[in-house]
Amino acid sequence: MLERLIVRRVLVTTGAIALLCSPAMAGEIRLATDAPQPLPPHESVKRFQLPKGFHIELVAGEPLVADPVAMDFDARGRIFVCEIHGYNLEGYLDILELNKTGVLDKAVRRVPATPEAVKMAAENQYGTVKLLEDADGDGRMDRAHVWADRLPPCYGVVAARDGVIVLCAPDILFLADRDGDGKAEVRDKLFTGFGLYDLWSRINNPRWGLDNWIYAANGIDSGGTIRGPAYPNGLPLPATSFRFRADGSVLEPTSGSSGGFGLAINDWGDRFLVANQQHALLVAPLAHGS
Repeated sequence: MLERLIVRRVLVTTGAIALLCSPAMAGEIRLATDAPQPLPPHESVKRFQLPKGFHIELVAGEPLVADPVAMDFDARGRIFVCEIHGYNLEGYLDILELNKTGVLDKAVRRVPATPEAVKMAAENQYGTVKLLEDADGDGRMDRAHVWADRLPPCYGVVAARDGVIVLCAPDILFLADRDGDGKAEVRDKLFTGFGLYDLWSRINNPRWGLDNWIYAANGIDSGGTIRGPAYPNGLPLPATSFRFRADGSVLEPTSGSSGGFGLAINDWGDRFLVANQQHALLVAPLAHGS
């Protein structure tokens, strides 16, 4: 990720360093091949640590989903999942290029990826929305449809208007399937113009409020001049949380500006926001009568 790299080079074992001195490997640092592999979903779920009285079950895993970041249930009990593909690709591409120099850099510091790596990564970063269904009624998803693909990186989905609304900066999209084939042939752009900061901090997590507005969390520099069918001349929006109507008719700023990823709303309408860098949980009560 931009400015998220900790070590510029891949660290290698003492034995591997000795090999670097040989003529066959001079001028390049090879990537390690002994990294721990991920556990299968049914094993991973056993390692969750839960508070007393809580229980966890596996509902969906690979290969039905890959790199999921957000989900929501619709009125029919189906699950819609947002995936982001190519996250942190800038750092990976940058390391590949730097390793070709053959110089082992052990300094620990925060540095940006090169412009070349950023450009290459942007071409391969995209969002996918999937529809998951439980065909046999056993409580586990066993069928997946690609609802929409090759979107801007997606950071939240919420069921609305017999379809879903997806936050994928710079856009907020409405996606619907009217012919029943599991793919969204309806793709309406409700709003556009939101800021594009690093992938870890963009507009995210839309949630229905008690007042029938959809609330969303902000990201760093996520504001901008917002346009859409309801705002052809543009609406200035600071980098703050906001709410909007599901039909795209109104959008307005709200209290709360965490610059993070996460939003939850309790039964009283209070909003809880997450700040990534300070690792804080913030509360933004909804004003009475709003």
